[in-house]
Amino acid sequence: MQNAFRAALGASITTAVCVAGAKFVMALNVIALIVIMLPLWWLDELGIRGLGHAENGFFVPTQFGYVVGTFLAWLAWFAIFFFVKLKRRNSANV
Repeated sequence: MQNAFRAALGASITTAVCVAGAKFVMALNVIALIVIMLPLWWLDELGIRGLGHAENGFFVPTQFGYVVGTFLAWLAWFAIFFFVKLKRRNSANV
């Protein structure tokens, strides 16, 4: 339980830093748009509507799309922090 809380806290901090960096540095904003755009475009093709719209070969996310994209990024960071910590703990017990 404590590992899950630490992973959630670490994922929240890392996601906040990444989002803030993407908002303030223009080059990171373009990279973040592409990283968020691709999974949202895939979800839109699966039938989940309201995430954005295709325009000139790009997928332009709506505000809800950005929230879902941020949640997906948080979920990825959470999995990384949780499973790395779990692997370290298991390898230390062997």
